[in-house]
Amino acid sequence: MLFTRGASRLVESEGKVSHLMFDEATAHLTWVEGTRRIHIAILDENDQCKMTSVFEHRNDVSSLQFHRNQLVVGDEIDGLVFYDLEGSILGQQAIDAGVVQCVPWGQCLVVLDGLGQLLSVKDGQTVSSLSSKFGFEDIIMMDASGDSIYIAQQNGAVHCLDEDAILWSRPMRGTIGERITGMGLTEQGNFFLTREGHALVAGDEEAIELELWSKGELILRDELRMRLLTSCTGAVGSYLGFDNGEVHHLQEDGSLKLIMETQHPIFSLVHTQGTVAASSWFFIHGIDANGPVWKVEHQGMAQWLHTDRQRGRIYFAGDDQNDYTDAEPIGWIDLKGELIEMDPTELSLWFTTTSESMGLNAEELYNGNDDDVLALLTETERESMNTQEMNNGELDLLLNAMSNDISPTSEPQSSLMADESDLLDALNNPTESMLMQEDEDELFEALSSQHDEILKPQASAGDDQRLRADDDGTCVVLLNGNGTFDPHQQVKSWSWIEASGREIATTSQVRLKLPLGVHSFELRVVDQQGGWTSDRLTVTVLEGSTS
Repeated sequence: MLFTRGASRLVESEGKVSHLMFDEATAHLTWVEGTRRIHIAILDENDQCKMTSVFEHRNDVSSLQFHRNQLVVGDEIDGLVFYDLEGSILGQQAIDAGVVQCVPWGQCLVVLDGLGQLLSVKDGQTVSSLSSKFGFEDIIMMDASGDSIYIAQQNGAVHCLDEDAILWSRPMRGTIGERITGMGLTEQGNFFLTREGHALVAGDEEAIELELWSKGELILRDELRMRLLTSCTGAVGSYLGFDNGEVHHLQEDGSLKLIMETQHPIFSLVHTQGTVAASSWFFIHGIDANGPVWKVEHQGMAQWLHTDRQRGRIYFAGDDQNDYTDAEPIGWIDLKGELIEMDPTELSLWFTTTSESMGLNAEELYNGNDDDVLALLTETERESMNTQEMNNGELDLLLNAMSNDISPTSEPQSSLMADESDLLDALNNPTESMLMQEDEDELFEALSSQHDEILKPQASAGDDQRLRADDDGTCVVLLNGNGTFDPHQQVKSWSWIEASGREIATTSQVRLKLPLGVHSFELRVVDQQGGWTSDRLTVTVLEGSTS
């Protein structure tokens, strides 16, 4: 057993979600399905997500931000486009090299373009190049908070600046081989970074280090055994997520405390009202102040987490990185409710359970009213149905007329003649008559027993898959047996078997991380009567694109 929190579907997305953003000031939520289709919604007084606009952006979206009651969309072709909260275009600003990163900074926007140049955008119209002003080249990351902007260059140089001057610069530790791999800010505005030394640098130091700076003064330099992937500002410091699945609390004095272990790299981190949440693999892990760690499963890898302090929620989205599966829902986690103790196998109930359609009662089924049916038909189909009803009525009248024309005296005579004829045929062919009777008995017996027959479930492992590997040479794969058909709904057990004969899962779905190559799997399903069938599929993992 483990602890979890209440999770619910917020939006049933039709396409893979590639961006998600929430604005606490206006209670607006926006996301991108696919690469260009933008959705804007507002949370109404009942905390329901009400769609206000859906539109297609002209290029693939690279950045999504709320700023000054506007939605700012960046792309890597044209630059920035400014929309109101109803989806109408308010203006646009060309960025020749496209937008890689966009961060709000007071009344301005700070943009990192495709050439590694730092730009300042005011009022959506005035663009100034801070790179040209201060002689920066090849900026690889940036952050902005308070009165300062922080940048890291390809050569390892780090600077703190505002629009008028460079406030301080971190001393370079050698001329080659140093690389800045992560950076961020604490609650009090202190600056931290992680660096790697890939070649000769000054001093006796390890390859990975964490540094904490306060107004240009070094507070901490410490060795690390993991790489920083993401961070968020938190209570009395900041929270850091690493590639080994650990989450640490970096305090203002430089002390580092482990608070969570997730076993997989951290995608995203948020902190709100004493709760820290981290997305890792297909799970969101959380911990409250002085509380146990809780866990929520998602259908995809939750790469986007956003907090709603007013409602006590965390909104999340992400896909399973598999082009052959359906879109994953946008969900929310209730932080106000009590922790729930649950079996790990039940964590997926919130996104796998679907509401059943309400059935019709006998009165509704047999009331003889065809109005509902007629409403669903085309005009041609209605005419055909009415014509058929008329023909049936005419046929009834004809049969009645025919029966009335037959005289009472002729009916007994015809019936008697037919009975005598049947009797003579039976006497002349007794064997044939008995055989016909036996055939009829067998037919009736088969028909009466047909409804008692139990059909085996028909296993379906899904279609064969051909996928591209990520940069690390692996690919996340979903094996989905939900296409299995059982007319009696009596599947008792599921079993996924790999090529070596080892059982790897006992659920209808299983996610695997597979290396390059061809992999074979067999799905076996067993019903309550012991009947079983199996199905196979092949997963081919190809090398990723080299473009």
